[in-house]
Amino acid sequence: MKKIVGKGEALLLAFLRLVWGAGYLLISLAIIMYMDEGYPLRREVVPLILCFLLLILCQILLGVAFFLGRSQGDEKKGHLENLQRLVPAGTIPNFLSVVFLALFLNLPGSLEENEVLIMLRLLYFLGMLGGTCVYQLSLLARKPRQRCLYSLGLLAWMLFFLGGGTFLAGNLGELNALRLILLLQLAAICARPVWGWIIRRRPEQEENLGWRQRLKRTGVLLLGGGAAWLLIFSMPGELLEVEPLQDQEGYYMLCSREGFVWFVDQVRGGRISINARLTGDIILNDTDNWENWQEEPPKHRYGCMLDYEGCFDGNGFALEGYYSGQQAPIFLSLGQAAKVINLNIRKSWFQTTYEEASYLDDDGELQVLSAASLFYRNKGKVADCQVEAGVVGAWDAGGIGVINYGEMENCTFLGCLEAGMDFREELGEERWALETLYTGGICKSNRGVIRNCIQAGSVNLDTISLEAYMNYAAGGIVGAVEEEGRVEGCQNQGQVTCAQLAGGIAGANRGVIVNCENSGAVQVEQADMSYSNSLITAGICASNGGLVSACLNKGPVTIEQKWLSFYAPVYGIACNIVNPSRGITENCYYLSDSAQQDYRQLGVYKLTQEELSDAEAYVSGEKAMEDRDSFEAFSELPVIPGTDEEDYIHLRMGPEEDLTYEVQEGDSLWSIAESFYGDGNAYSFLGRDTDWLYPGERLTVPRQDRYLLHANEEEGFDWSFCVLPSGEKCPTRFYLAKPVDWYYGSMDLEAARGLHVLWPKDKNLGQDVPASDIRIFYRFEGNSQGDFFGEDWETVKEEIRESGEKICGQALSGLRFYRYILDGGESIYGYSFRLYRDTDTLHFVVFYRLQKEFLLECIGVEPVGEDFHLMERVRYLAARAISGPAVEKEECDVESFFGREDWNYPTLHNPFALGMAYDPSARCSSYMLFTGVQ
Repeated sequence: MKKIVGKGEALLLAFLRLVWGAGYLLISLAIIMYMDEGYPLRREVVPLILCFLLLILCQILLGVAFFLGRSQGDEKKGHLENLQRLVPAGTIPNFLSVVFLALFLNLPGSLEENEVLIMLRLLYFLGMLGGTCVYQLSLLARKPRQRCLYSLGLLAWMLFFLGGGTFLAGNLGELNALRLILLLQLAAICARPVWGWIIRRRPEQEENLGWRQRLKRTGVLLLGGGAAWLLIFSMPGELLEVEPLQDQEGYYMLCSREGFVWFVDQVRGGRISINARLTGDIILNDTDNWENWQEEPPKHRYGCMLDYEGCFDGNGFALEGYYSGQQAPIFLSLGQAAKVINLNIRKSWFQTTYEEASYLDDDGELQVLSAASLFYRNKGKVADCQVEAGVVGAWDAGGIGVINYGEMENCTFLGCLEAGMDFREELGEERWALETLYTGGICKSNRGVIRNCIQAGSVNLDTISLEAYMNYAAGGIVGAVEEEGRVEGCQNQGQVTCAQLAGGIAGANRGVIVNCENSGAVQVEQADMSYSNSLITAGICASNGGLVSACLNKGPVTIEQKWLSFYAPVYGIACNIVNPSRGITENCYYLSDSAQQDYRQLGVYKLTQEELSDAEAYVSGEKAMEDRDSFEAFSELPVIPGTDEEDYIHLRMGPEEDLTYEVQEGDSLWSIAESFYGDGNAYSFLGRDTDWLYPGERLTVPRQDRYLLHANEEEGFDWSFCVLPSGEKCPTRFYLAKPVDWYYGSMDLEAARGLHVLWPKDKNLGQDVPASDIRIFYRFEGNSQGDFFGEDWETVKEEIRESGEKICGQALSGLRFYRYILDGGESIYGYSFRLYRDTDTLHFVVFYRLQKEFLLECIGVEPVGEDFHLMERVRYLAARAISGPAVEKEECDVESFFGREDWNYPTLHNPFALGMAYDPSARCSSYMLFTGVQ
């Protein structure tokens, strides 16, 4: 028996087949990964390794079978010889490559795909397996013609699928991978005649080839495969670009990066009305380091689709790893017919920088594009979208969109929104077009409807300059709600931080906010600006000029305030007075521990932690609370719903504890009440049904506790000051409170020199036209003497009475005195009287607060017949004042006070002299051109 080939040649041939099979598989893998960025490379690599190991094992066994079969030297072919002929080089790699594709390209497809497509894919792969087996079986045929027919049949089969692969492939990466395998197999078939020519043997003689001839054959196969590999890369990109399949509704089905790029190119090329639907998550970039893309951009960048009028259906799947290459969102403008629905955006990055996103507008003023993830302008509908991305704006930004004119509903922002990132110390001569930067978790500005959206990430708006005047407003849902805008059913669950105006739902509102809830933390962090501005943080809206209705806040509302504020800085729901058009709140509630609000508001009520469990019933109206404004009342117990003890001023009358008094000769109920309570009218507290008293009789004089409820719709005025780094003197806090519909300023009256004045106004009649003749003169001043009434209040009362009678004579009537004790022991002193003048009768009420470094005098006057509750208003004004901080110095020239003669208290104005000289027609001039400090 003659040996055909030696052991060494057999082992060499087995090794060459091993190299060919491994190279074949690795080349296929490289092409697939190159053409499909979504190719799985993590845990899915395990089956790949197993396939590769199986390939090596099969090739080794094949080499052993060849060695054993050839070593026998029997001209009759044994089973091992026939096995070797059945599985020549390339068969197992081809088979494993097909299996590999089936495993890694998720075939036959997901349940959401078209069923016809699934069946066609199955048939395609079965055909590839069957065709490969037919081809290999043809090698066993003894007749050349029969073998040729088998080869031609297989060639036609492959050409058919190579040409029709566009229809059968679900994405471009899959199609090109299949093309590669087919081309390699075609190269192997076409190489057979070349091989026959090289070795100059007929095909039926190939069984007796030596190792040199077989080595040549292997080299030809390798060259053929390499030529096919070079061919597929040398083809123009347009030939490889394949239009994705369409489903029964005409939507293009996208499940790969190439498919998405194709869709973007089509829209940018003018096909703005085409519809697309994702059929799987699309990985656009490697997202292992996506949080740091600001410093290290990823490999692939994507252009913005300028105009779109079609429907982009995410189908619940995600675009993952999106990175904007044009500093713009995915869509620039969504038209009225456009819809973006059911889309998730994950681990993506959207950023604008001053260097690349700034431009000069038609007026030559500087603008910077706003940052957003999904759209810049929406006039259509955006629904059921979720964004988990980093959005960074050089100036302002919106988490999902910039400006909404249409509808947004059921959208969620889970990412990190940073705006105002372009900080510039030196401005040069640039003119900035904007005076306000807005930032919102869902969108920057809303002129349409935003419904049932959630912000669960973080929103932060920083300053872009400490020198140039700029306002900053940030909201969990929207930066600004315009007049035609509406926000309803939305929730903020994340952090909202701003340098100036921060609201859980909106930074500013001129439209409608209804049925919204904030449970996130809202905070203002004051910046060291060289100019003064307002600082407001609110559970729902920082600056409300529209309507806020049926809203709930249970998140913490705080401020980091250094030295500057024009307004009360904390509101449980909304600040209604900072906006040029005053806002309205109705049926809104906030957790009493969430916000330390200084002023009560109409339509805003506090809930305890226990009541919060039933908050839905309050907001829905089932347990809706009603407004109670009773600052005129002197109530015994603070029992008004929606308030707590911080909403009341505690005033004590009489002794610290109940005591027993023995009646003296000449006593009366009036004199006893005046002695203990400071007011003879308080005799009813003594509990006697008759006016008759007997010397030696014992009366109980009870302690009387009264409470003044803070008034609704107040604002602070008169402030303490600090000095900015620039040297400018600026206010830090308010000392007094007044109704928002009252103005303050000065009065052109010589007798009122050194006094400021408050008065109610009718806005419809003009700024300086009074709605009533009531005036409350006040002065807030330093006080080096402390409480100079406290030592002998009875003597003070007599001196005041004597001065009044001496100055006013018979015109004085009904002089009565009052004294109340605040918590901490401070006293409030007061008296009231009437002046019957020649032409009118005036009612006067005077109250004083006297502390070390703190003096407040309030003198109220109104014509008798008017009913502004003068007594209650002046008493409340004095009791409401914040007396904690000391006033640095006394600035008034007390020598210029009117009526100093016949008056024993030179540091106070003489109210009797003022009353005699009072001229109600004297002009009042307000300090501000709008309500209060607003």
